[in-house]
Amino acid sequence: MAKSFSIRDLAIGFAVGAAAATLLPVFLPDARNQKKRELLKSALKRGIRGVERGTETLAELRETVEDLLAEVNAEMAAEPTSADAQVDVNVPGPTN
Repeated sequence: MAKSFSIRDLAIGFAVGAAAATLLPVFLPDARNQKKRELLKSALKRGIRGVERGTETLAELRETVEDLLAEVNAEMAAEPTSADAQVDVNVPGPTN
């Protein structure tokens, strides 16, 4: 299934790539350009996969919360409210 990326997802991926490109020479100053490119691509792939997993996890959490809310609403609708309940109060009268 093809996934379309939102602007937020692309911005996060761009930020991860920019950070990797900026920090890569610090950690690997003698690496060849091809090696830097491969490492940058790997970092971008991991960033995109992380965003996708986070999106899926949040969607599952949202679905779970919606299911719980539906169950709670159904239970509340089935319960009698105080206005609907018939209260049988036996007040003792005067006895002689």
